[in-house]
Amino acid sequence: MVSLGPQVVKPLSADVGRWIVPPVGSFKLNCDVAVRIDRDCIGIGVVIRSNSRLVVVTASKVLLGSFSPEIGEFLALREGLLLAILQKVPLSMTLKLFVRLLAFFLVKLLLELRTVWHIR
Repeated sequence: MVSLGPQVVKPLSADVGRWIVPPVGSFKLNCDVAVRIDRDCIGIGVVIRSNSRLVVVTASKVLLGSFSPEIGEFLALREGLLLAILQKVPLSMTLKLFVRLLAFFLVKLLLELRTVWHIR
């Protein structure tokens, strides 16, 4: 599910946490994962906002498989970055370098832990 079009977002309440505005001309990607131990799937949510707090795009997705919360967070980040690319949200070179490093360390972690992925 993808939602397109600008929407004004009210500031988050103090008890939820503080959303930090990205620099002018930048976008902020927020993503999260919900892991249920009793289900063989995870839920991923993504929102991309501008520095003026406009929601540029949102998406949610269910991924089938048994994943740890840490791997789920990596997958949520991957889905968010893919969404940014598909929606042509500009990514900085620093972020592109970060993504390459993140992918390298994720593969290294999976090989070290010998994690078994159950993907359907």
